[in-house]
Amino acid sequence: MAVFGIGTVLGPICGPVLGGWFIYDYNWRRVFYINLPVGVIAGVGALIFMRETRHAHREPFDFMGFATFSLAIGALQMLLDRGELKDWFGSTEICVEATISGVALYLFIVHTATATDRSFLNLLKNLNFTAGTVLMFRALRLFDQTLSF
Repeated sequence: MAVFGIGTVLGPICGPVLGGWFIYDYNWRRVFYINLPVGVIAGVGALIFMRETRHAHREPFDFMGFATFSLAIGALQMLLDRGELKDWFGSTEICVEATISGVALYLFIVHTATATDRSFLNLLKNLNFTAGTVLMFRALRLFDQTLSF
């Protein structure tokens, strides 16, 4: 965690300083090439140090659960983003997005309840994934509380 902490602390400090120097002495268009050597080093390092492993057992991916959940969240996001501009449920677009979101969420819940062996939410059985998700939500909540005045 200390290695990630170093990047978290040094990034906001060094980034603007180095970016300002680079833009001042060179052209701003060249700042996009700064990631090129880092990417080449990372790619070469991955080729050298990472070995290909074959897993004997692979969990099947639940395409139906993923598709219905993505559709439900995407339609809900569109509804919330464009609702104020389109006069909420006075607009046909918002009504269609609400219907799509509701139907897709219903299909996701039914599919997840009936497909117990290969459910999209089987990820939550992995303790590392679940703990990481809970801690990330907690961190976002703390971050949100520090920003609200």
